[in-house]
Amino acid sequence: MKKVFAISILMVVFFNASTAQTFQKKDVHISIGYGIGNVWKMYLKDAFSFPQYYTVRSTGPFCVLVDYAFHKKISAGIAAGYSETRGSAEYNGFLFKERLNAFSILARANYHPFTIKNFDPYIGGGIGYYHFKYINELDSSATHKVPGNLGYSAQLGARYHITPKLAVYAELGYIGGSLAQTGLTIKF
Repeated sequence: MKKVFAISILMVVFFNASTAQTFQKKDVHISIGYGIGNVWKMYLKDAFSFPQYYTVRSTGPFCVLVDYAFHKKISAGIAAGYSETRGSAEYNGFLFKERLNAFSILARANYHPFTIKNFDPYIGGGIGYYHFKYINELDSSATHKVPGNLGYSAQLGARYHITPKLAVYAELGYIGGSLAQTGLTIKF
């Protein structure tokens, strides 16, 4: 599925000659993306004492970004992310299952220093709400919430417009459990 998605995007990029305006005042960009790598998957794998018996799977991180250009170089909006990471181990009759859910919603702002044809780089930061919940699936008394719900982010990203209304984006910065995301953006 991921390969088909990537090939489709590359075909559109190479076969569509567009002269889209990438960033203008009053633009609204809505992006849907998927995180590259899951930091919580790596964390659970490293935390288990017998890694050879432990498997970790994750769903996400998924992210949704909404930006409004209220100035010719500054946008503000919301970023939401979600991921679920599951770990399990079985050895000599011992069974262990755990799950970590991560959810975030942040207000953020980006500075767009310049645009070149269809390319719109940006840098920014955000602050908002993070919610983490750890669940031991075999022992309900081992369910924990991580103290403190204040979260923050910093991001460095870029959009490449393949049509006047459609772009691909890539971003470095924490959202929902990943340190990088990529996806599609629709401009309104």
